[in-house]
Amino acid sequence: MDGFIHVRLDKSTLMIEPKLPDMPPSVLLVEDEPALREMITMLLEDLGAAVTALATADEGIAMLRLQPWSLVITDVRTPGVSTGLNLAWIARKELPDTDVIVSSGYHPEMSEALPQGIHFLQKPWPLERFIECVKPYLMQDVDQRPAA
Repeated sequence: MDGFIHVRLDKSTLMIEPKLPDMPPSVLLVEDEPALREMITMLLEDLGAAVTALATADEGIAMLRLQPWSLVITDVRTPGVSTGLNLAWIARKELPDTDVIVSSGYHPEMSEALPQGIHFLQKPWPLERFIECVKPYLMQDVDQRPAA
């Protein structure tokens, strides 16, 4: 099967490629502060993303392996054994094509501890800065995404 619909009209055949519905970008969000997690979720959904929001990096690591993700956004410090840094390193190793943003209010030099190609977003961030940071990663056209 070639993925086309073949339509026979008299003596000619017309091939039509069915248009698959555009899938929204999938975002895995890990943020332990409930109000911030809810606000980020609503914002990402307004930007057209399908969001799975979790409170701990442990949950995030388990969820990371269940489906492909367009973007992972994680806080560094979350309850549990694992940190957002652990999640970022695992994401880079196991899903190298998945974009990752790590956010923290601690240690601006923390970005030096991240794998290459992972974006660091210092907290607190103004809403406009957050949107400016995530929006390119949510674009459907891979050629328009930021370079890692």
